[in-house]
Amino acid sequence: MVRPPPPPPLGPALLQMTQLLSQMQQTQHNFDQARHDNGRVMIRDFLQLNPRSFDSTPEPLDADDWVRDVNRMLNTAGVAPEDKVRFATHLLKGGSAAWWENFLEMRPANAPDVTWEEFREVFRSHHIPEGLMDRMKEKFLSLVQGNKDVMTYSIEFSKLARYGGEEVSTDAKKQKRFRNGLKPALKYALTHVSMDTFDKLVNTAIKEELGRLAFDESRKHTREVGAPSSAPPQKRRLWVPYPAPPGQATQAGYAPRPPTQQL
Repeated sequence: MVRPPPPPPLGPALLQMTQLLSQMQQTQHNFDQARHDNGRVMIRDFLQLNPRSFDSTPEPLDADDWVRDVNRMLNTAGVAPEDKVRFATHLLKGGSAAWWENFLEMRPANAPDVTWEEFREVFRSHHIPEGLMDRMKEKFLSLVQGNKDVMTYSIEFSKLARYGGEEVSTDAKKQKRFRNGLKPALKYALTHVSMDTFDKLVNTAIKEELGRLAFDESRKHTREVGAPSSAPPQKRRLWVPYPAPPGQATQAGYAPRPPTQQL
């Protein structure tokens, strides 16, 4: 009997976890030390949280996600209110960085510094235009399953639902919109199925679809197995005339008559 190989040693894994915890503790220590030294977090300490940079994007709500993430990280790091705009705009790249520079150039020379609340407002106004939001909402409202499977449909649905606004403001409205886009057969099968959450509805639709596919495949296999095998081609029957008695002439093209019996 062959014994299974021994499990790998836990040393490297434990060492890696220890190093990760040590790094996290050192990062927190740097923040605490910065606050202790001058009462304000430095930008190099904030960057240790690895905040993601931002460039212009065709997905309007990506901008909203970014500004929300940065706001949370600024609060987590304890960045002073007067430093938040400077720290956040340091992360802007490409077209967004060019927009911010142009925004500052257009301000009067004696204008006060931009507050964090003002920055978030002008940032969203520029990167999330109302016309683009309306177009994405129309795309969401016209979404149907079509030839897609339920999983693919649900992923696209969830992605566009962010633009749905009031149409998906509650879980019940979200479920209703999702049901309306399903294929007619699936929609009918789930007519009397009530689900507590949208996620449960999606899971039920996936199970229903898989069950129907398995049933259709079983019927197809049964038809193929039960179908009679094709019969071999029959040989062509030929009429063979009676042979002519010896010495009896036959007319061309006619079979000889059989000999008559005498009574």
